[in-house]
Amino acid sequence: SDWRGGCGMEELEDPRCKVDVGLAELEQWTIIILQFIGKVGLGFLSILTSTIGVSYLDDAVPKDKLPFILAVGACIKFMGPISGLSMSSWALKWWVDPTQHDNVKINVKHHKWVGAWWIGYIINTAVLALPFIGFIMLPRQLPSVRRRHIEKMRAAALQGKESLMKYSEKLRPPREPKFSDMLPSFHRLRKNKLFITLFLNLGAFWFSFACYFMFKSKYIENQFRMTASEANKYVAMTGFFSSVVGFLGMGTFLSFVKPRVKIIIYMTATISLILSGCFTAMLFVGCDFGEVHGMDIVLQNEGTSLKPSNSLDSCMTSCECGRKFSPVCVNDQYTYYSSCHAGCSNVTVQDKTKEYSGCACSEFSPGAHEGKFEVKDGMCDTGCKDQFYIFICITLIIKCCLAANRSINGAIFIRLHM
Repeated sequence: SDWRGGCGMEELEDPRCKVDVGLAELEQWTIIILQFIGKVGLGFLSILTSTIGVSYLDDAVPKDKLPFILAVGACIKFMGPISGLSMSSWALKWWVDPTQHDNVKINVKHHKWVGAWWIGYIINTAVLALPFIGFIMLPRQLPSVRRRHIEKMRAAALQGKESLMKYSEKLRPPREPKFSDMLPSFHRLRKNKLFITLFLNLGAFWFSFACYFMFKSKYIENQFRMTASEANKYVAMTGFFSSVVGFLGMGTFLSFVKPRVKIIIYMTATISLILSGCFTAMLFVGCDFGEVHGMDIVLQNEGTSLKPSNSLDSCMTSCECGRKFSPVCVNDQYTYYSSCHAGCSNVTVQDKTKEYSGCACSEFSPGAHEGKFEVKDGMCDTGCKDQFYIFICITLIIKCCLAANRSINGAIFIRLHM
């Protein structure tokens, strides 16, 4: 066949790329185990800071200013993911081995690009040492809290010995607390309808939002044809500004306006409805990928006799291509599963971009009769920027509402517990 000369081109592999499969699996499992241990440690430390830390603040600041202080703390806490996403956006622009960055023959938009993902772990390890030193230097009580307790002890002493002893026992319990001591609090919260409603609301929300946040970068990367670096950059930018507005705006409102509890509950319900509407709207936002020529042939089971439906299928079937996905774009309109499926016989690299020639199967593409064949590496641009902008706008609303809702729920949960 005239097409066979270039059909096997993608199967030619550099001997240096051969790796020991067993060694590769060992490295993969090592990374998975380390990630698992790190996530467990992160969850353990997050619980400590989000519970004990809030109680520490609650004792140190006036009660009416607590929502605003919590909002400021949430904004500072949110800087962590934002900084991490920004750092990953920068790191993923570099080849996994930065010393060979200039020698790599593909660019960052190529689907085989592997960024320097490991740089973030080195930087994070160094940065996390700083707050650790600060935490161990914190006193048991802040000076302002100590002064307030001394004033209350003086007032109790003026009322008599019994009042002083009662207040002293409140400051320092006579014995170590036990789990059984918390059962009355659990029983009291279980009967509180407001607490149960908010608890179920948050549980249902995070059940859906956790998956959305976890796969958001990968979703943007695949749905809107962006690089991993660009996806992380947009996630960081949209998340930061809208979350700051939500946290500070709602925290300031609760601290200075001091609305009634009923008004706060109505606000929580309204925000939940807005979030539900935004997630529903996202179902209709996306890009039309179009047909990937050769995909139907690849999906056929091995050993199954193919029945080409047209000349293009006949051409691709004759090439006997492999299953390795390495898409190419013909005339900026038609995406082929690989250069092999396009029947390409030659490839040139210019500015880290591969351009193919002698692509026999591309002759059967629509518009090929004009004699124009421009075959480039990668999938064709879907041209759906408008859909991406709509997605960003919805994301801004979601992040702002989520931040506002967290400010409300945080203040309510603390007061319900007290």
